[in-house]
Amino acid sequence: MPVRDLLSAASGTGGAVDPYFYDVSLLLNGDGTNGAQNNTFLDSSTNNFTITRNGNTTQGSFSPYGNLWSNYFNGSTSNYLTAPSPSAAFQFSGQFTVETWVYVTATSNSQILDTRSSGGSGGGFDFGIFATTLYPYVNFSGTSYITSTALAVNTWNHVALVRNNSNQIYIYINGVGTLLTTSGTNFSDGYCTIGTDVGHSVAMTGYISNLRVNNTTAVYTSNFTPSTTPLTAISGTSLLTCQANRFIDNSSNAFTLTVNGTPSIQRFSPFNPTAPYSTSVIGGSGYFDGSSAYLSSPNINLSTNNWTMECWIYPNGSQSNLAGWGMDNGSGANPKAIVYYYSGVFYFSTQNNSIISTIFPTANAWNHIAIVKTGTGAGGITMYVNGVSGGTTSGSDGLSTLTAPVTVGWVGEGTTYFNGYISNFRIVNGTAVYTSAFTPPTTPLTAITNTSLLLNYTNAGIPDLAMQNNLETVGSAQVSTSVKKYGTGSLSFDGSTAYLLAPANQDIVFNGDFTIECWAYPNSVSGNRRLINSGTSGSQYWIVYNSGGTLYFYYNSSSGITSSIGLSATTWQHIAVVRSGTTITIYVNGVSGGSATVSATVGNPAGQLSVGAQIGGDYYNGYIDDLRITNGYARYTTNFTPPTSALPTY
Repeated sequence: MPVRDLLSAASGTGGAVDPYFYDVSLLLNGDGTNGAQNNTFLDSSTNNFTITRNGNTTQGSFSPYGNLWSNYFNGSTSNYLTAPSPSAAFQFSGQFTVETWVYVTATSNSQILDTRSSGGSGGGFDFGIFATTLYPYVNFSGTSYITSTALAVNTWNHVALVRNNSNQIYIYINGVGTLLTTSGTNFSDGYCTIGTDVGHSVAMTGYISNLRVNNTTAVYTSNFTPSTTPLTAISGTSLLTCQANRFIDNSSNAFTLTVNGTPSIQRFSPFNPTAPYSTSVIGGSGYFDGSSAYLSSPNINLSTNNWTMECWIYPNGSQSNLAGWGMDNGSGANPKAIVYYYSGVFYFSTQNNSIISTIFPTANAWNHIAIVKTGTGAGGITMYVNGVSGGTTSGSDGLSTLTAPVTVGWVGEGTTYFNGYISNFRIVNGTAVYTSAFTPPTTPLTAITNTSLLLNYTNAGIPDLAMQNNLETVGSAQVSTSVKKYGTGSLSFDGSTAYLLAPANQDIVFNGDFTIECWAYPNSVSGNRRLINSGTSGSQYWIVYNSGGTLYFYYNSSSGITSSIGLSATTWQHIAVVRSGTTITIYVNGVSGGSATVSATVGNPAGQLSVGAQIGGDYYNGYIDDLRITNGYARYTTNFTPPTSALPTY
């Protein structure tokens, strides 16, 4: 049974629970305060400073908190992880278990784990998936042992490689085992490469979640039901990774993983959340586009106090010259206090001292940054990256005369801006919150004693309840409580300037089954009006209607499906575009209006998603309610009755 069906059975279908929520990559229910947007930023400290939005800074529900994560690998052999090697943790002389969830997005050779030395031979094995057939295999001593059961593409599969106390080596696929061979070979090389083989000839294309290596125990000795919750470090666990907001090992070994290339952390996993999105549990973040976006506060004076500046950052892509945050009077004048990337250096600089960190934040992952002053002298100022000191300086910081605004996403001088996400930005003026190595926060920060500024980015009026996207509310895009299908409100678009815009996101690219659906209430059916649009060229897709209400779904720039059922003005209509297998169907009010055969990838990882327009044109005039994108599951395969209540939020 596929993992999807196992999770569905475990979740149940009663009440407001969606058993396929783990496949939801966008959910906008439009509920909220009338007129709400994502453009107002609040200081949650007792100062309640007015925060000024500059450029198109936005906020939303993507944050560093929660436990539902995976690592994405794009099929390049230069993108992979390694653990310190050789190590006894990856030597297997008896029973062992290697298990993980994989979501393969291409029928090409995909590598999960390689324990061989750099020569690619000797006392190790590699564990992967064969191209085309998608059969899991293990290779050691020059021989490949292959299952005859294929993985399902574009869906989560649990795979486990196990040697039991009889030296029998099994591969279990979604809990069902196949005996491959009987061998007591000692796998003694002790290396660990994740996402490619040691020769860099085979790479993972897709997602890996909850990879656990146990080198002492056959965790499974008969068919089983895979866990429906994230794995834990049980006895014998030597590695537990691909399950956190950054590239870390959650086993007791706490290995430092080396990131090669640009694998990324994604809030996409084989598990369902157990509760809906909550700002108090998950929090939020601000998105900064790297061109002109930043936030600024009124003046703050640090005086001679101890203090702490901290936040989480998720830098997009390669980071060479990016601003972080600063207190700066501008034009390069001193005194100042800035956090900056420059030519491969990550540093904190004041008037008198600079710390060049020995630890560099990882791109495409969450990193906790803290700058802490513990006094003059030996303590001085310490720069922590993910709870570990990256450097310390002593002596006067020269900041006692600095009275300046705080800028987040820009340092207050120059033309370089931060590109990525910043969460939980806090200045505590009067307390050194951290005085030694620490575990980064696992829950949203609060306004503790002496907090001067707290930007928790939880004031979005239109949050993505799937917790994967921060949407910019462009023009007058906003919540309307006067016209709605379900809940307390809908999304309102004025037909001239208003739309929502999300940063590029791999999780809204469709390699397999998908469902895009919403309720639409057009104020009129004149002109070309786009409801959904992803990308501007290449493998883009969009849902659009023209004068008279004829509805289309276009994909990969030039191909399209014309619905035989059109839209009407001033009435709610349910629209769904669904791919099941290789057939894409467009439904209006649950009735098929047309279909086409499409097997290619739909969408582009570099394309931004817009709602209510193409970027800069084809503006929609009307309302949208309960917009949901499900990536990996065809919710409707025949004519159906549209939802009769608001969509589940978890």
